[in-house]
Amino acid sequence: MRVVGPSHPCLILVRNGATGKLDPFGESCDVREVTAAGHVGGDLMVLPPTEITHRQLIEACVLSGIVTAICTAGATLKEVTRAAGWHQLAFRSGPESSGAAGLTLEGGGKLILLHAGDNLRALAQIAGQTFTPVGYEGPHAPLAVAAGAVLVVVDTAARAAEVRAAEAAMGNGRLQQQAVTHGRRYIVAARDLPAGQTLAAGDLRFEAGAVGMDPWQAEGVIGRVLLSEVKAGQPLQRAQLDGPDPEPPPWFTPGKHRDKR
Repeated sequence: MRVVGPSHPCLILVRNGATGKLDPFGESCDVREVTAAGHVGGDLMVLPPTEITHRQLIEACVLSGIVTAICTAGATLKEVTRAAGWHQLAFRSGPESSGAAGLTLEGGGKLILLHAGDNLRALAQIAGQTFTPVGYEGPHAPLAVAAGAVLVVVDTAARAAEVRAAEAAMGNGRLQQQAVTHGRRYIVAARDLPAGQTLAAGDLRFEAGAVGMDPWQAEGVIGRVLLSEVKAGQPLQRAQLDGPDPEPPPWFTPGKHRDKR
C-alpha cells in the first residue's frame, strides 16, 4: 500500500499537456479528476479548483473513503478552510470506510489541499490553518517539496526527476549520531609537563591531532594536578588529571535575540 505523508517520498503526478490527464510518476496509482459524484473512484481523486465550493461533491468524496486532493488555485483562505471543514465534518460523522487499498495518507486522513502558483509560503499557511497535508502544482515543485508538499503535480517527467533529486538533497532531517572529528582541535600540552604539575592556562594549547579533551573543557582543566607526565604536543586525557570533572554547563535553548535597550 502506497503511503503519502511527510515521512514518505511525495506522490508525483505528471499532467499531460495535451489531454490534461494526470499520470503517476514511476508507480501504479489510479488517479481520477472528479467533477461529479458519478466520477468518484480510483486510488486518488483530484477536484479541480472550480469545485472548491461544491460541498455536495466534497462530501461524496468523503463517503467513498478515497483520498481526495482539492485544488485551491484562485481560492481565498476562507474558501480553502471552509472546504477543508466540510471534508473534516463529513469524515468524522460519516460511516467508516477503508476506501481504496492502493493509497493512504499518513495519520489516517483522507484530504490533501493542492496549492498552485508562486506563493510557496502559502503552503505553510494552509497547513497551519487547516491541519491538513498540502500539495502543490506549478513550476516550483522541487522547492514546494522542501516547503512540506506531500503531493506535487508537474508538467514533465524531467521536472518529476528534479523533485526526486530535491528530496534526496533534503535527507531525513536527523543529524548523525557520531561526530566527524577529523581536523578538530583538542587540548595538548604547550611544553613538557611533569607529573604533579598544577596546570595553568599557559600550560595548554589547542591543536588538531590525536583525540583528547575538547577546547571548551579547558576551564575545568586549569588548576588540576597532573597524575602523569605529558610531553609537549601530546593531547591531554581525563585519566591524567586528579579530582572529578566539573559539572557540565546546563543545557539551554537558544531563543530569538531581543534588543535589551
